[in-house]
Amino acid sequence: MISASVYVDGALGCAFSLNAPMLIGFRFLLGVSVGTASFVAPLYISEVSPPKVRGGLVHELTLTGDDRMRVAGALQTLQSGRMRPV
Repeated sequence: MISASVYVDGALGCAFSLNAPMLIGFRFLLGVSVGTASFVAPLYISEVSPPKVRGGLVHELTLTGDDRMRVAGALQTLQSGRMRPV
């Protein structure tokens, strides 16, 4: 919940920032929040799930995260109309 509230604060700060340093600060705050969520979610799943399915659930979370990044990249490519160098 703390990470989610920090994420909301960072998003609102980015939306209403008045200058570049303010935007950079709020982008940093968003990065901290996303980084925290990326290690807290698998940790939580591994702690509350039964041992029989624990590995599969954490693995599934990792795979869906990869799929979301692929979809975001594809949408960006379609929107811009060109490929970015990797």
